[in-house]
Amino acid sequence: MEHQYDSNELSEITAKIRVRIKEARLAKGIKQQEMGNILGVGKTTYSQMENGKLPISLERFLIIIKILEVENMLSQEIGYLLSGGDQQDLNVKDIKDKVDKIKDDIDQFKEVISSIAQKWITDK
Repeated sequence: MEHQYDSNELSEITAKIRVRIKEARLAKGIKQQEMGNILGVGKTTYSQMENGKLPISLERFLIIIKILEVENMLSQEIGYLLSGGDQQDLNVKDIKDKVDKIKDDIDQFKEVISSIAQKWITDK
C-alpha cells in the first residue's frame, strides 16, 4: 500500500522521536552540553536540534542513537512511519520484515558510528 505523507504526519512522527531522544538522554543523566560536545556543537545548538528548532543530520542522529542506546525504542516509531501510520492495514509478517530490515540497517549504522567514534577518539 502506497502512502502519501503530509507534513503534519511527518512532524508528529519526528516530534515523537525527538521526545524519545530527550527522555533517553535525561534517563541516562547526560546533559545537553555533553551531547553537544560529542556532536561537535554547542549546548544551544543541541537544544535546538532536540526540540525541533533545527534539523538533525543523519550522521548526528545515528551518533545520538548509539550514545543513548535507543535503537529498539525508536524502531517502533520508525515502523509506524514505514506503515504509513495505518497499523490496521499491516499484517504481522509485514511488520516483522520491516523491523528486521531496520535492525539490519541499525547494525550497519552501529558499525559506521563505531568507526567514526573510534577515529574521532584517536584523532584527539
